[in-house]
Amino acid sequence: MIIRPVCRRNFVALPNVVLTDERLSIETRGMIAYLLSRPANWQIKTVWLAHALSKKGQALGRTKLTRMLREAKTAGYLARSAEQERKPNGDFGSYIYIIGLPEEVQLASARLAHSLDATSQATTSQNEHRIDKKRTSKKQNSKSMDLTRYGSHPLPLPIAAEPPQAADDGYTAFGRTAFLNGMQFAFEDSEPFNAWRKVRGADGMPVIDVVVVQGRRRRGSWFPSLFPRKG
Repeated sequence: MIIRPVCRRNFVALPNVVLTDERLSIETRGMIAYLLSRPANWQIKTVWLAHALSKKGQALGRTKLTRMLREAKTAGYLARSAEQERKPNGDFGSYIYIIGLPEEVQLASARLAHSLDATSQATTSQNEHRIDKKRTSKKQNSKSMDLTRYGSHPLPLPIAAEPPQAADDGYTAFGRTAFLNGMQFAFEDSEPFNAWRKVRGADGMPVIDVVVVQGRRRRGSWFPSLFPRKG
């Protein structure tokens, strides 16, 4: 006899196909079920995932985790960005993973590829602009030093370092993942933000992220909806 629990909170709704798909091993089905129980803005890091799926006193090996991820990807439940994300300063970041039902994963993967391509082009353009700016600055400093040699003008003030810039779409990598998963961004101390803080409490609030709106950096957090659901 199977006794099904009646849950009103702290549960996740899963389609039966995830748990009955015979293309997947039982470990991979469990991994997908676990990932689908995470918040939409939860970033998949293989090290964290291996730790979360490990049995107490028995760590999940990299080889087994790789096989599970490959099974999920082959069946369409998982996708990974073709390249690592590029940070605003040009450095490489992490891969971005998408988990869900195959149809949804395929759609989100296409949107992600388009977004990353636009970000990569913007980053390249920004880096080229910074290089040109540095070259111009060096020429200007050189001319100023020549003038100083003859006592004409003081040396110019050093150029302030530019603050980190988000991509042209205004989102960080964390924000893009949240956006692609249907999350809503609420500015810090706004009415929606305070409404969520009242429901969740200070300790239950998600991490603070940054978006760029009309050239301004704004702090806030990502939520399942703009306002908490009543009742």
